[in-house]
Amino acid sequence: MEIATYKEAAKYVNERISAPAIRELIFGMDEVSHRDIKGIGSINKVLNMEFLLIYLNWLRCTRNDFAGYRTKHFLNINEVLYSLYKTEKLGLDCVIYVLSEAQRDVKENGEKSFFAPYFNADVTCEFGKIYGMIDEWLHNFHTDDISVETILNHFVSAINSAKALWNVDVVYEKVTEGINVYFVLNGEKVDVKDIVYVDENAMKYILSNRKYYLNDMVYDYSSIDSFTHITVIKKMNRR
Repeated sequence: MEIATYKEAAKYVNERISAPAIRELIFGMDEVSHRDIKGIGSINKVLNMEFLLIYLNWLRCTRNDFAGYRTKHFLNINEVLYSLYKTEKLGLDCVIYVLSEAQRDVKENGEKSFFAPYFNADVTCEFGKIYGMIDEWLHNFHTDDISVETILNHFVSAINSAKALWNVDVVYEKVTEGINVYFVLNGEKVDVKDIVYVDENAMKYILSNRKYYLNDMVYDYSSIDSFTHITVIKKMNRR
């Protein structure tokens, strides 16, 4: 697909990602403009959300659900996701590794892949190249040597490969303790529990790590763009 400008890319995002609430969650606006997707950070946001939906789908499955999936790539991902928030923090390395392995699994196994509902097998996203771009951007903000054409090509391929984002929706419900977040996947409401956090200013964050400290559970969260970090502490009910 030939998209040469951020304006064209924004129009495509609004067409491809059908739910305004998902566009707002990823890009900060329910009707995306060229200003909302400029630069490498927009690619990072898409990959973080694509990973999140894959992880939430994996999280709600039982061992019996996994029984039919024994491919090398699935087992590699399984090992990482079982370690997530235990010995493994969520970061760029984890996101890129899981998405790369999931893409390989879909390419090799088609509709039989566990990840088939979440990846477009007709598109190849160059996660290895994207990793280097995002890593440099996160640490040094050095992107002058990367052309707009290159950024747009990777951005569009990320959108096209992320089938999970095309028709999913998100719902926010106010409760006494704050706001509960649910994704609507294939008509089913999925509680994200502590994986997504919404603060009092309606800013959204993804869990990066959690740990016990004395009688508290300490949650470390990162914003969708990976730049803002907050800590949330909850008292544990112990008898």
